[in-house]
Amino acid sequence: MQSPTSPTNMLSPVSNGGAENTHKTDKGEQETKKQEKSTNEVEKEDSLAPDRTLLTYKAFYFLFFAGFGSTFPYLTIYFKQIGLTASYVGTLSGIRPLVQFVSGPFWAYLADKYRSRKLVLCMSVVAWLIFTLALAFPQPKNTQCDTLNSTIHVQKRNIHRAMSYSGLPLAPIPAAVSEGLLANKKSAIGFSAKDKIETTKVIVHDKNELRNLFYIFLILIVVGEVFEAPSFIMIDTALIQKLGDKCHDYGKTRCFGSLGYGLASFGVGAVLDTTRYIYCGREMNNYMVIFYFFVVFMVIGLIFVLVLFTFKYNEDSSSNTSSIFQVYKLCFSAKYATFLLTAWFMGIGNGGQVTFINWYLEDLGATKFMMGLTTTIRATAVIVGFFCSGVVINKLGELPSVFWSLLAFAVIFYGYSYLVNPWLVIPLEILQGFVYAISWSTCIVYLSAVAPDDGAATMQSILQGIYWGLGTGIGAILGGILINQYGIVSAYRIGGTATIIVMMYFVISQWLLRKYEATSNPSHKDEVKLTDDSENSETENIPKKDP
Repeated sequence: MQSPTSPTNMLSPVSNGGAENTHKTDKGEQETKKQEKSTNEVEKEDSLAPDRTLLTYKAFYFLFFAGFGSTFPYLTIYFKQIGLTASYVGTLSGIRPLVQFVSGPFWAYLADKYRSRKLVLCMSVVAWLIFTLALAFPQPKNTQCDTLNSTIHVQKRNIHRAMSYSGLPLAPIPAAVSEGLLANKKSAIGFSAKDKIETTKVIVHDKNELRNLFYIFLILIVVGEVFEAPSFIMIDTALIQKLGDKCHDYGKTRCFGSLGYGLASFGVGAVLDTTRYIYCGREMNNYMVIFYFFVVFMVIGLIFVLVLFTFKYNEDSSSNTSSIFQVYKLCFSAKYATFLLTAWFMGIGNGGQVTFINWYLEDLGATKFMMGLTTTIRATAVIVGFFCSGVVINKLGELPSVFWSLLAFAVIFYGYSYLVNPWLVIPLEILQGFVYAISWSTCIVYLSAVAPDDGAATMQSILQGIYWGLGTGIGAILGGILINQYGIVSAYRIGGTATIIVMMYFVISQWLLRKYEATSNPSHKDEVKLTDDSENSETENIPKKDP
């Protein structure tokens, strides 16, 4: 039963109209909420669905790095089998990134200025095909297998104890005593001599021919790298632009490159073990296999570039040149210059380690299969590191990630120096792969956050030129020199000590920058921390580039 004052009895025509309007408003709000809900659900489904264009990048990274994994881990021992010394090999490995340091920024500048990044990328992939395959053809012609006969003179002394000299010691006898004994007791002591001939086979190289071969390889590598240098720059630029504000997820796509590198290295290592033959008492391999695999992977990768790769440019920009010079000015500031200097040293360590790890394993008695297995394990660790890099960087911050990476690199170098069994390298290679992935992703993320779209390739060229060019090149050359002078064990220990020194420099420089910024602008929220948490990453206060 309704009350006299109930809303139903009190309704008038006006109030009925108000109720209808309220009902319509409520209904409209409900429809709006439903639309918003459906929109959110669609956005959520889109975020969960795989990005088909990212699948293209993942496939290209896999193929491109598979080409390098099938070839470059074995180039040092390929040169070693030809007869080149460690200093020659170190120079050949180190000159490539040094050329990249010079030519990379040049091509990046042209690509940014004339908006021709895809053309430059295609040119560099074709150059990789031509000049890497050319390394397979120069071979020594005057190498000989000589047999050395060495004669070992063995003298035996047989002493027969005579009854009258029962106390004669079984020890070296003075000449005067032995002559008297032989004169008086002829049967007391007898001597017999025997010559033993040992045959040794050695490979004799023509030093002049090896020097000429070195110069041929050097020319091929230098000229090739002039055109090959921009490939890594353009690939990473395209990926960073595609990710936009999600650049912390760079490692999730980049890890497919490490997957291809590891699988190809492992497979080619197994194939190389089937090509073994004996020459002059030494085990040899047919290294033409590595060049065949390289060509196959690179040709397929080139097709991906031609058909599926795209680049983004800032159409609203009035001048590309101003953005490019803005990037250079940023890199010369104290904050980013100290960071790039640390990245340069990490490149030195990486260059020395990657260039001579198989050399070291071969000295320890590892087979080619084990070398391939080690490379695969390291690449697997790199994959995990790249996949987890976003979480690690968000949790620690960019600069703390660099600090912990340096500390881990010091442990790795000292660990290598104490190896006695090649199988013990596996845990160190796992750590090395994981730490490399974290440190490189940190460098990419930290610098890409401040680069405008029109200067994106230029920023990547500076980073890659310093890390992979100047850093890796000096690391390979310096590693070869240290190995020749002090041995590979001492070289690793020198590397560990240098890493600790650089780590201390990094901590002190960041502390000084933090103190300077706090003094010059107390209200400015510090961007350089060594103890950031996940909610206060260094990139919070850095102006983002336009998506």
